[in-house]
Amino acid sequence: QYERPAAFGRARRARRNFPCAFAAPPSLPVELTLISCSVAGGLAAKHTKLGARLTGALCSFGFACGLGNLGFLPASHGFYDLCWSSVLPTSLAVTVLGASAGSGDRSSSTPRGRRGGSALAFGAGACGSVLGAGLAFYLATGSGIKALEIPAPLAAQAAASLAATYGPSS
Repeated sequence: QYERPAAFGRARRARRNFPCAFAAPPSLPVELTLISCSVAGGLAAKHTKLGARLTGALCSFGFACGLGNLGFLPASHGFYDLCWSSVLPTSLAVTVLGASAGSGDRSSSTPRGRRGGSALAFGAGACGSVLGAGLAFYLATGSGIKALEIPAPLAAQAAASLAATYGPSS
């Protein structure tokens, strides 16, 4: 049980863990549950105003987080490792290559002069994303802050995934 360190002021009594108000039913396979979250996120994005503003990906992420907090999804699973180590890097590479191949299409209805402002904003956002990923990697591996330390290979994967989220989309 956790006791507050003296550096943070007066020590408090240890917190008690209260049982959940309900018992989670036998869960579905992780793969099926995550696919269900994706479908629910897509439907929420398509049929609700809030979902349309958040996008399907964020709605799916929210559903998965909610199910994880309720105990329907485990905190760790082999399927997560497979997605993190193989599927995510492959999908990011395919997305970037697909966007690069399609960048020659100039049939947009946006006038040529108006593209400069959005390109500048996108460039600033991309630079900020890459700098933020680098800072996060430094804090996680070399800052000396014990609470933030994670192994360098995992920090590198996390930083690359964070930086790649601001990549070009088709």
